[in-house]
Amino acid sequence: MARFLGIYFVLVIIGMGLLELPMLDAFYRYFGIVLAALSGTVIHLVDAQVNIAGAILSLPHGGFSIEVTTECQAVELTWLYCAAILAWTARWQDKLQWILLGIVLIQILNVIRLISLIYLGHWYPDYFVMIHENFYPLFFGIITILLFLNWIIFINSRDVRHAIQPAPTF
Repeated sequence: MARFLGIYFVLVIIGMGLLELPMLDAFYRYFGIVLAALSGTVIHLVDAQVNIAGAILSLPHGGFSIEVTTECQAVELTWLYCAAILAWTARWQDKLQWILLGIVLIQILNVIRLISLIYLGHWYPDYFVMIHENFYPLFFGIITILLFLNWIIFINSRDVRHAIQPAPTF
């Protein structure tokens, strides 16, 4: 466990430092536009009244808008998840599969979060800040921990299955 924690914290420090590099600003702008477009596309399936302008989603019937900024992209949270997977002892193939699974799941949930926030801001503006700044960070933290715990359960159950299989007889 000490080895895991040491590697994890080194990866977190390095990764969080790299995520702050100015050369990533263009990536963050583009990724915000992509997330807004994905969210707007999903909204268009049920409500054609959403406008998408770059990284901004707005509802014309009430004028509420949200902008998908760097903080709204779950990039730091995704890195914390990836660092935990990378620090755990396992086959690289398994690590890469679970990293990809986690990234996709976190971003799907993020799109759902963005959609819910635009409607929450429209219908219940008094609760918007509380949900945006308190509930969703806690929710995403719990989801990330649960993803990592599922990774540990998967790795341990796979290792146990391989260890108890009888040797082939000839």
